Amino acid sequence: MIKGKSILIVMTIITIGFGGVYFVRKSQDKSTLVYNFQTVQIDYVNRSNIEKYRKFSGSVKGLQEEALSPTMPSNVLSINVKKGDAVKKDQVLMVLDSSSVDEQVCAAKDAYEKALSSKNSASNQLSQAQNQISQLDNNIKNEKSNLNSLQDDLKKSKNDLEKLKNDLESNEISQLEFQTKSLEISKKVESISGKIQESSSKLGALEIQKSSIENGLSSFNTSSIDTQIDELKKVYDSALEAKESYTLKAPFDGYVTSLNATVGKSTLGLNPPIVVSNTSELSLEISVSDKDIGLIKVGDEYKVSIEDKSGKKVDTTGKVSSIESVVENDIKSNLVKLTLPNKEKLSSGSFAQVYIPNTKREDTLVISKNALFRNGDTPYVYIVTPEDKVKKVNVSLGIENDDYIEVLSGLREGHKVITKGKEFVSIDEKVNIVGGVEK
Repeated sequence: MIKGKSILIVMTIITIGFGGVYFVRKSQDKSTLVYNFQTVQIDYVNRSNIEKYRKFSGSVKGLQEEALSPTMPSNVLSINVKKGDAVKKDQVLMVLDSSSVDEQVCAAKDAYEKALSSKNSASNQLSQAQNQISQLDNNIKNEKSNLNSLQDDLKKSKNDLEKLKNDLESNEISQLEFQTKSLEISKKVESISGKIQESSSKLGALEIQKSSIENGLSSFNTSSIDTQIDELKKVYDSALEAKESYTLKAPFDGYVTSLNATVGKSTLGLNPPIVVSNTSELSLEISVSDKDIGLIKVGDEYKVSIEDKSGKKVDTTGKVSSIESVVENDIKSNLVKLTLPNKEKLSSGSFAQVYIPNTKREDTLVISKNALFRNGDTPYVYIVTPEDKVKKVNVSLGIENDDYIEVLSGLREGHKVITKGKEFVSIDEKVNIVGGVEK
């Protein structure tokens, strides 16, 4: 200590968390308050465009997503992946016990193969019959040709005999010559007549045989066999498909987004054993009433806010890919589907909100909603005057969204409105501006 002199200690206390700023002078026996003022942040009133939104909620999922389950609950034999693993199309992810359908597969296969065997046997019989008919047709054709030739020979021989008679009557030949030649011709006619009778009988027998085979074929209907085979094939394919469903494979390249199974335990439960999702792009479905559906059309793009299960938040843009009218419990609505990029690699099932603008104002005065007091019937704000003093201003308001609100009267462009620390100021109080939005 230095005698004869007062000891002066100057202590400065600055409270920035929107409390006061005080300068205090202390001596040995007293403290004197020099001045204080409140610290605030401000925003400028400016002209801008503002949109009012309707918000619709949903959960995003991979643009391709498929839940894999067996036909019936079954015990898990093996699991080849973990949740979050990348998988390739047709990769085996899980194998389940298919013994419950093995017997059905065997029975369906046996019935199908027997039907095929029956058809093959019938087809062989049909082929043989058709070959027989073809051979008979050839035989009949040949026999008809032979018969026609015999009939021509018979006709010629009769003509020869007739001519011989005429020669006898005209005395061109003797009686002895006539008798000799006519006897020879008569024997020939008799021989040909016998052959004609034999050929006719043979031709008749061939035609009867052909007709009998054709009558048998007319009752032979392979279409009923084909129909039976088709039905049995469907049953067999269905049984094979059921068996195949107990080997769960990746339907496309993607990631395992859900795994609800344990080796040795049954897959019985509400959740599918495994879900595979391709999250390179995301899909979002929202339900929109007829009242609001006029705001939306296919191809439109809207702001989408997504928050995944870890709390990570992302703002992105979604594009409307389809709009479908649906009726559920006699209530009509519209299912709107959007596709979204997924650069942030958000997980399937993340919560999302779509912002659909329904009102827009252009080149209007707007302020941050953080500046506004809504106490009572008249909304108001605190502004900072050029002298850095607080002034209360009543305002009338227009449309608003989550962040900003339109000001219809009470303020002008360039006014400084207090956005933080406004709860601690008093009218005409001088304030200290720290931070805030630059003009």
